[in-house]
Amino acid sequence: MNMGNLITGIIREIFYLNLYTLQSIIGAFYHIKPLTTGIKQTVILVPGWMGRSLSLRKLQIKLNAAGYPTHILPLGFQLGDVRKKAQQLSTYLEQHDLNKVIIVSHSLGGLIGLQALFNGDKRIDKLLAVACPFRGNHWGNIGLLAALAVTILLAVCIQYYYALIVLPVFFVKSFWQMRPGSSLLKTLSANYSKMENIQCVHAKFDEMVIPSRSTVLGRANDICVPEIGHNNLIMGDRPIDIIQKTLDQADQK
Repeated sequence: MNMGNLITGIIREIFYLNLYTLQSIIGAFYHIKPLTTGIKQTVILVPGWMGRSLSLRKLQIKLNAAGYPTHILPLGFQLGDVRKKAQQLSTYLEQHDLNKVIIVSHSLGGLIGLQALFNGDKRIDKLLAVACPFRGNHWGNIGLLAALAVTILLAVCIQYYYALIVLPVFFVKSFWQMRPGSSLLKTLSANYSKMENIQCVHAKFDEMVIPSRSTVLGRANDICVPEIGHNNLIMGDRPIDIIQKTLDQADQK
């Protein structure tokens, strides 16, 4: 990647990171309905950590225009237990009588899809995991350490009761579960080889997953988007085109 492409990639990712953040806030008050037209397999989009339906709207419109009935799974801010979120996914499929669906997930949403497969949900035909931290993400550790540092700083330098403001961070279940070596990831990673219907899409470099190689599943059908970024992979034009073409290739088999 030359310097020009690198700079362009950084600017693009900064733009999408800010847009993702804004849409996460606005999305809390904005419900997006499923787009149910189309004759191809139904696609369920599963947002990532702090993601809302709005951040996946562009991808939803693109896939539906290509013939895929496309739903966006409403899961809140993705702060809770991944196992419970996976159950919500399965409940959604059951309530809407959806079978042989393709899950297209982003980031932490990939772990939710993997957990649903581990639970034995037969309604899922394929999981396309985009920017998924298959082997964990040290941002989970960094977030917890930062929260601890702020808690101590507030308690020592200001007033101890100000530290109570930060305490809820330590109860964010997904922070603990995305950490490398967590019980969730140990269980899932031990079963990746049995999950033949998963495929990953990852960036050349992903700044939101540490280490970036954690987004690589290591299979022959892994897809590397020759760009940098994390949010770019589900919001940028080129990655969205790649996702659609990947689904089209599977649909033709």
